[in-house]
Amino acid sequence: MEDISVMDWFNQNSPDRRVVLRKDGILFHQGDSADYLYLVRQGCIVMLKESPFGNPFITERLEAGEFLGGFAVLGEFPYPATARAERPAILEAFSGEKVRNALVLDRSFRRGFFREIGIRIQELQSRLLISPEPVKIRLARVIVSLCKKNREIDPILKGHGPVELQVTRKSLSLMAGTSVESTIRLTRLWEKEGILDLSERGRVLVLSPDYFMKMTFETWENEKD
Repeated sequence: MEDISVMDWFNQNSPDRRVVLRKDGILFHQGDSADYLYLVRQGCIVMLKESPFGNPFITERLEAGEFLGGFAVLGEFPYPATARAERPAILEAFSGEKVRNALVLDRSFRRGFFREIGIRIQELQSRLLISPEPVKIRLARVIVSLCKKNREIDPILKGHGPVELQVTRKSLSLMAGTSVESTIRLTRLWEKEGILDLSERGRVLVLSPDYFMKMTFETWENEKD
């Protein structure tokens, strides 16, 4: 069998089912049996983890071309978080058995799958480490993370120009582990300073990504030594 990439595998295999979700629709709940690996074809899905301190927090935000449920399908344990549509979404579902068989048979697919899982574990660990930091820094780190992700997805993004994020301030607050009110206050302040553009609902235009990079001591991947 010829080696194939993760996306090649999704494109070459027929899904077991197709799911269409409205905004705020639930794909699965935390604790549900992990029967499928899902590929986002359109829209955006957020993974919500229940918190003992009140509001749930977002562990991941997945857009078109990204898969979800990988941890649970691989380990054959329940989904560790609830999957909710942040925007109307279309997904394809592949049975856990089909995915696990492919991981055994195809080295390239296996390598790409585990690489993606590893990246997500690193991102989650980084997110968990920011909780003692001031809200301003936590929110800046979330914005940096989303900007970096957009640059990876969209190859035409060049330099350090504006980055458009299709995200609500409620989602930003859940990702940063803070209140919606604090997020609104800070983003309005950054808008007044000309760093953000909040003129469109459900969109945050980051006019100066480097401002947040400097605040969090981050660098773009291609600038690392």
